Amino acid sequence: MYKIVIVDDEEIVREGIRDNVEWAALGLEFAGEAEDGLQAYELVKKQNPDILLVDICMPHMDGLEFSRLVKDTHPDCKVIIVTGYDEFDYAQQAIRLGVDDYILKPITCAELTELLEKVVKELDWKKMQQREVRHLKEQLDESLPLLREKTLNKLINGELNPDNHREKFDILQINAQAKLFAAALIDIDNFSEAEVDFRQDEMDLIQFALLNVANEIMHEKKNGIAFKTGQDEIALIFYLETTNRETGLEIINSILSIIRRVMVDNLKLTMSIGIGDLYPDICDLDKSYNEARRALDYRFFLGNDAIINIKEIRQPEGVRYRYPKDLEKKLISSLKGSSKEEVIGILNEIFTHMKNSSINIDICRNTVIEMLIVMLKAFAEIGIQMDEIFEERINILKEINQFKTLKEIEEWVKHLYLKIASYIEDRASSTKMHILKVIEYIENNFGDKDLSFRAMCDIMHLSPSYFSLIFKKEMGETFIEYLTRVRMEKAKELLKNSSLRTYEIADRVGYSDPHYFSSIFKKITNMSPTEYKEKVGGKA
Repeated sequence: MYKIVIVDDEEIVREGIRDNVEWAALGLEFAGEAEDGLQAYELVKKQNPDILLVDICMPHMDGLEFSRLVKDTHPDCKVIIVTGYDEFDYAQQAIRLGVDDYILKPITCAELTELLEKVVKELDWKKMQQREVRHLKEQLDESLPLLREKTLNKLINGELNPDNHREKFDILQINAQAKLFAAALIDIDNFSEAEVDFRQDEMDLIQFALLNVANEIMHEKKNGIAFKTGQDEIALIFYLETTNRETGLEIINSILSIIRRVMVDNLKLTMSIGIGDLYPDICDLDKSYNEARRALDYRFFLGNDAIINIKEIRQPEGVRYRYPKDLEKKLISSLKGSSKEEVIGILNEIFTHMKNSSINIDICRNTVIEMLIVMLKAFAEIGIQMDEIFEERINILKEINQFKTLKEIEEWVKHLYLKIASYIEDRASSTKMHILKVIEYIENNFGDKDLSFRAMCDIMHLSPSYFSLIFKKEMGETFIEYLTRVRMEKAKELLKNSSLRTYEIADRVGYSDPHYFSSIFKKITNMSPTEYKEKVGGKA
């Protein structure tokens, strides 16, 4: 209901209006009365009414002055002036002041009721408009992060011309007018290294927490935005009001350090961050983003928990050297199953090529680093991480930079990869033992209804990702495919050599639901269990 207040210096008029109008029927609540403008204004401040019925002529503060004051302090309040024919000029002045309507004396109940109905409808209409505006704003607020994320992804991928989207940037709260721009990429380090043991299904929640932390800190500093890329990475866009690159980099490093500290303190997680170069135009953010990605790649040899700036790892000035692509392909291929001798042989070819090219030691160091990135990525693709092999973290960049000659670098690289190749051989033997144990366990427990992929991982004390990888590689099929095949073979034997019914056989081979068992059996054999039993000569 809307509140209404009557302001008139004649008590009989106030009483007449108050007692003869059916306020509730009009959707109104009588909120009080006053005999002059000063008293009325105190009532307005206390009750905050929606409608004021105000007489023109009053002592101390007349209706015009009071209306002007109310419209200045309570602009949404509807003011209706009560005036006589001889005061009509005052009513016209009131309209110019923003008064909403007037009514002429003498006032009849019917006329006043009609006018109030009109005012209530106006208030209802305004309330509906405000509700719609709020709803549209809520929708915009909900969609704003998604629209901003989509726009920023296009920007860092070079799919957006910023000159055509300046107005859109303002709506999305992206500062396109800053002096310097840069991009960074954040990736949470291996969850297995964390003090808290996070399950696989919690990783999205952790990433969401990181995104929120980054955005809160960057919003507070007013220097950027964090968002998810199309590759499910956490990217940060920095826009800086300084033209000094060193100052800009200090600001970026300060913000990133705060984000890292919050994540370590609250979730006991470390992260690695790649930073691209700073550019004076938002159009160049795609360059900075690609540089941030390349910088983050260097975590493979720098180790976890590092902030890596592309400026610190760029190639030195001069002619860029690159060993032949065919040698790189041979090297990658050898890492996925060849002998240690072959690995060493290919490394010999690469270093010989570098020696014959007469490149200087700085270019050689950078070439070796690039080669190591390729190799480490190849190992990661087959599920091997360096922390599985080396007890202490190896800072490859530091190791490479301490050598003075190409020969020293060559010997160190060969030693490093001999150790990795030996690990691969040892793991291959261990893998076969794991698979043999799994096969034996399935043979003895195929009828266990609780036997599942997850249960098998727990029994073998293997991580799901590693177990899935080695089983598929050794057996040529997934664990579930193999378990199903064994169970179906056992079911065939029982159908052929026993008089058990279908539901009994289903129970024997590990299925609690005979209908599901029959469905799987028919899918594999193209026959129902009954049809198969009849075909092999058993009795149904």
